[in-house]
Amino acid sequence: MSNTPSHAEAGFHELNLRITGMHCGACANVIEAALKAIPEMSSVSVSAATQRAQVQWQSPHIKSATVLAAIRQAGYNAVPDTLVQTQLARQLEKRQMSRRLGVAWVVTLLEILLVIPSYISGSSHIDIPPLLTWGAWLVCLPLIIFSSAPFFSSAVQALRHGRINMNVPVAIGIVVMFGVSTMATFFPHLKVIGAEAHFDSLGLFVSFLLLSQWLELRLRQQAEQQLEEATYEPQQKALKLESDGQFQWVDAESLQVGDRVRIMLGQVFPVDGRVVLGSTHVSESLLTGESLPIPKKVDDEVYAGSLNQSAPVEIITTQVALATRFASLKALTRQAAQQRPVMKHAADAFAAPFLWAVMVLAGLAGLVWYFIEPSRAWSVALAVLVVTCPCALALAAPLSWVAATSQLMRHGIMLRKLSSLDAMAKVNHLFLDKTGTLTLDELDLVAVHEHSAKGMQSVLLSWSTHPLTLALVKQAQKQVQQPPQSMIWQGVHETPGLGLEGRDAQGQIWRCGRLEWVQNGAPSTATAIDGTTLWWGPLGRAQWCFEWSERLRPDALDAIGELRDLGIQVQLLSGDRKARVHHLATELGLDVAASEALPQDKWQCVKKAQDDGHIVAMVGDGLNDAPVLAQADFSFAMSEGAATSQASADAVVFNASLNSIPKAFRLARKTQRVIRQNLGWAAIYNFTCIPLALLGWLPAWAAGIGMAM
Repeated sequence: MSNTPSHAEAGFHELNLRITGMHCGACANVIEAALKAIPEMSSVSVSAATQRAQVQWQSPHIKSATVLAAIRQAGYNAVPDTLVQTQLARQLEKRQMSRRLGVAWVVTLLEILLVIPSYISGSSHIDIPPLLTWGAWLVCLPLIIFSSAPFFSSAVQALRHGRINMNVPVAIGIVVMFGVSTMATFFPHLKVIGAEAHFDSLGLFVSFLLLSQWLELRLRQQAEQQLEEATYEPQQKALKLESDGQFQWVDAESLQVGDRVRIMLGQVFPVDGRVVLGSTHVSESLLTGESLPIPKKVDDEVYAGSLNQSAPVEIITTQVALATRFASLKALTRQAAQQRPVMKHAADAFAAPFLWAVMVLAGLAGLVWYFIEPSRAWSVALAVLVVTCPCALALAAPLSWVAATSQLMRHGIMLRKLSSLDAMAKVNHLFLDKTGTLTLDELDLVAVHEHSAKGMQSVLLSWSTHPLTLALVKQAQKQVQQPPQSMIWQGVHETPGLGLEGRDAQGQIWRCGRLEWVQNGAPSTATAIDGTTLWWGPLGRAQWCFEWSERLRPDALDAIGELRDLGIQVQLLSGDRKARVHHLATELGLDVAASEALPQDKWQCVKKAQDDGHIVAMVGDGLNDAPVLAQADFSFAMSEGAATSQASADAVVFNASLNSIPKAFRLARKTQRVIRQNLGWAAIYNFTCIPLALLGWLPAWAAGIGMAM
C-alpha cells in the first residue's frame, strides 16, 4: 500500500469499476491498453478473474466519463463498483445469458424435428424436406442474431487488436456453417456450394458452448450475491450527537472527523475514533486476529469494523470513510486481487498455435478440393473447420470443473469461480490462520486450580458482561458447587482490563480478574499458569485460578495429517499473541510462519512464499485475512467468518469442517487428471477425423455431431 497515493493528496482521483463482457485474460489486456492510452493516466489495473478495474490519476483533464468512454470504445461496458450498480450489472448479465441459452436450445430442438424426415427418408429430393429446410433456415435466425452474439463480439474484439482466441474459429465456423447451409437451402443446384444444410449441427454447436458458460456464470454469481453487501460498509447507520444536544441516527458515510457518536452494545463501529465516555470490551478479531476481546476505556482508540461487546460508549471520530483502518484493509484486498497471479490453463497455452493451424488447414483443404471437385470444396472446408474447431478443447476444462464443483458442494465447500480449481490442484504450500479457523469461537474452561471455593464467584460474575466471565458463569457450575441463592453482593463494579470487584455480606472485598489486581500489591505464592486465566479470591489473596483455552476444531489434527500426506507444506500464520500461537502449533505439530502479524505482514509472508516458487493456499476467516486470501493462489474462507474474507476467497467452507479442505485438494488434483484425459480424447478425435474430413469422407453434419458429443 505504500506505493499507492494517499486519498487525501490534492488532485488524486481513484475509480473502481466492474467490467462486463470480459471472457479471458486477453480481454483484460485490451482494456488496460485502452485506459493507458489516455494521456496523463497514473495507474491502471484490470483483473479478468474479478472482472474489475482500478484506475488512478491526478490530472484535472481526466474525468470519470473519459474512463468509461475508453472502455466502451474498446468494446466493453463498465459501471462504478458500488453495491447497487454491481447487483444490477450481475442481474443483467445473468438474464442475458439465460435468454441466449434458452433460445439456443429451443432452436436446436426445432431444428432436429425439422430435419428428422430427411434423415429418415434417406433422400433430399422429396416434396416435403425442401419446405422443412426453408423453415429450418428461418428458425435458425434467432440463434445467429441473438444467441451467438457473444462469440461474434469476442472474436471481433480479438481481431481488432491483432489477437486470436477460441471464439475466432467458433465465430468463423458459425458464419461458414450458416452461410453454406443458407446457400444449400435457397440454391440447392449450385454445384460450387453443394446441397446440404446443417442447421441442426449448428444448433448443437452453439447450445453446448453456451451451456458451459452459463453454468460457470451461475456458480460464480451465487457466491457473490450472498456475500457482497457486507464487503462495502461495516455499518449503515450511526447515532450522532447533533447541535441541539440530541442523538440522531444518520448515514455512517455522512460522519465527519470530530463528530461525537454513541456506539450501542452489539453495534459495529462505523468509523475510527477515541473513547470519550464509558468503557467496554471490543472484539477486533476480524481486524487483527486477536482472539480475546480488548478492554477499551476513555482515551483509548477504537477502529471501524470492530464489535462493541460489553456496554454503550461514546467516541469522537478520528478517521472516516476511506481513511479508516477498515477501508485500508479493503484497499489492500482490492490491490491483492488485482495482482493475483494468473494461472495459465493447458488449453489456453496450446490454443493460439492450434487455432491458426485450424484455419489455415481448412482454407487449404477448400482450395485443393476447389480444383478437384468444386461442388465439394465448401463442404470439405467446413467439415475440416468443424472437426478441428477447439470446442472439445474448450469444454474439456469447464465441464470437468462443473462436475468437481458439484462434488465439492456435497463436501460443504462452495467455489466462487470454477477455473480456480486449476490453482488448487497445484498448491504445495498452505498457510492456516488460528482464531476462527483452527479454533472455534468458544473458549473452554480447561482447569480450576485450587477449586475448593464455595462457588460465590458465579453470583458475583453474573454482574459482568465480559465474554470470559459470562462463559465462566455458564461453564463453571459443572465443576464448582453453587452457592446459596441468598448470596448478596454489594458495591459491585468492573474495572476494564483488570476485573470485577464486590463486597460480601461480612464486608469482605473479593476480586476476579488479573492476578496482580486480585493480589492488590501483596506478594503472591500462586504458581504462574501459561494461558488465558481469571484469578479469584479475597482482596490480596488470589486463591483460585480458572484456566481457559481456545477450543480446537475436533478435526484439525486429522486434516493437517491428510494435507501432509498430499505433500503440502502446512504453516500457521496468525495475528494472535505469540504464546498462544506457539502453544497451538506445538499441539498440532505445525511450524509457525508468523505470530502477532498485521494484515500487511500476512500479505508479505504469502507474497514471499510465492516469490520463492511455491503455489500458495490460505485458509482464514477474519476481515484481517481478506488481503492475504486475495493474494494467495487459492484461498478458503470459513463460513462463520467475516463476509469480506468470504468475498475475497476462492472457496467458502460452509460445513465448518477442516476435513473438507484435504478432500477438496484431492478432488482438484483428480479433476486435473480428468481434464488431461479429456484433452487427450479431444486430440484423438480431432487427429483421427481430420484425415477423413480432408478426404471428403466425413460430412460436416457428422463432424458437428461428433464435436458436440
